[in-house]
Amino acid sequence: MTVIVNPNTILTVTNTTSLTITGSDTIAALGVVNGEGSIVGTGTLLNLGTITSDQLAGVLTVNSATLTNQGTVFANNASLAIQSGVDLTNLAGGTLTGGVWEAAGTGILAFSDGSIVTDAATIILSGTASAMQSGTGPLNTIDNSLTT
Repeated sequence: MTVIVNPNTILTVTNTTSLTITGSDTIAALGVVNGEGSIVGTGTLLNLGTITSDQLAGVLTVNSATLTNQGTVFANNASLAIQSGVDLTNLAGGTLTGGVWEAAGTGILAFSDGSIVTDAATIILSGTASAMQSGTGPLNTIDNSLTT
């Protein structure tokens, strides 16, 4: 694996510059990828740090071949969308595992490749307008899909 973001460093993605994953790349612990735009490519992305969408009313999309989150994925007053077709190793059989998944303020964290019905991860919703959505086709908020 190649470390693409080192500890205590920030890589900002913009609408004009996307982050392209071509190999087996890692965001190190305490490393941050933030902004709006796209994380794309045919490679594998291991997040040990933080991926955050933090541009007010902006959208950060993840459309890499594979994503594993062992750190934090955070929609902070913006939208962060994991596109359909991404092999999200943390979501299998409707169960979300590992890492921290957070939406704050007006943030929306969206999973477009399957419904979350069981939570085995850390989910944080902070703020009355924050939401987590999942599904294929029309997305539903997780309060409509989680089962007990």
